[in-house]
Amino acid sequence: MGTSVITNAAVGLPIIGQHMGQFGLVIWVITSIILIVMLLLKTVQKVIKPPIIERQFNAPVMDQFFGAPLKALLTIAGVILLFSYRFLPW
Repeated sequence: MGTSVITNAAVGLPIIGQHMGQFGLVIWVITSIILIVMLLLKTVQKVIKPPIIERQFNAPVMDQFFGAPLKALLTIAGVILLFSYRFLPW
């Protein structure tokens, strides 16, 4: 999620120029791949070892960690909106 915030800043800052936007795009792609891999690993863990996930769902401290992927998806979607003007014809 933090890397998506960096990407938002890289795209949104008008001072730096084109190179910072390209840097932001690279960071955004890396962030998206890491998030997809993490979600796939948690899904595999749920299928292979369900007691571990159930124990994590019942722990009150783990609530913040299960909310983080949703926030990461939102920041990645925000970066898609910021980058869309470069790739879409309208």
